Amino acid sequence: MTRKIDCGEYIHWISDVLEKRTELLLAKGGLTLSQLMVIESFRHSKDGYQTVQDIQNALHVAQPTASGLVK
Repeated sequence: MTRKIDCGEYIHWISDVLEKRTELLLAKGGLTLSQLMVIESFRHSKDGYQTVQDIQNALHVAQPTASGLVK
């Protein structure tokens, strides 16, 4: 008997696959997905300036995590 998979499960599976592929590609360049997200937050800022609080808000992470990514 075949189990029905709902739309949410497909979305979750697709998200996981894309995240893993992205992480593998970034690892070849010595970056993590989180580091790329920090770079993107700088790229999208008006003046190229971001505080740790700005990064925290953009990435939805705690202050220690944001600080660790910036170091």
